[in-house]
Amino acid sequence: METELQHEAKKKYEVAFLLKNEEALGVVSEILKNAGLSVIDRTEMKNITLAYPIKKEKTAHFVVLQCEAQENADLQEMRKHMQVEPNVVRFLVIAQSTYKTIREPRVSARVQKTPHQTQQTVHEEPKEHAAVVSNEELEKKLEEILQ
Repeated sequence: METELQHEAKKKYEVAFLLKNEEALGVVSEILKNAGLSVIDRTEMKNITLAYPIKKEKTAHFVVLQCEAQENADLQEMRKHMQVEPNVVRFLVIAQSTYKTIREPRVSARVQKTPHQTQQTVHEEPKEHAAVVSNEELEKKLEEILQ
């Protein structure tokens, strides 16, 4: 019986495939098993139209398998077998990260902001307004200064 620590230490992968037919999934699963990967979960297989022909194929069956690597897993050998398998149009192996997220994920709900929240609020001291002075008073002040 494996402990929780051993289970955590196993590396996890997502393997995405474009297959020529649905029966090829059995062959692919066997290749993964022989390479030391055990299938944990899989998406529903979808028949898709390709954006451009790949190996003269215009349609393919798309499926993603989530796998867990055993201690004796050999990914290079698995890649070699996938490349020569005639029913595999394309495949992609992605290692799932084991790092914990540092920051919280963003919330997708949008918050309505009021106009006063969108502008930056700066608290300023109220300015003293100068008293209104007539031209006559200004001329008198100028004469005083110049004398």
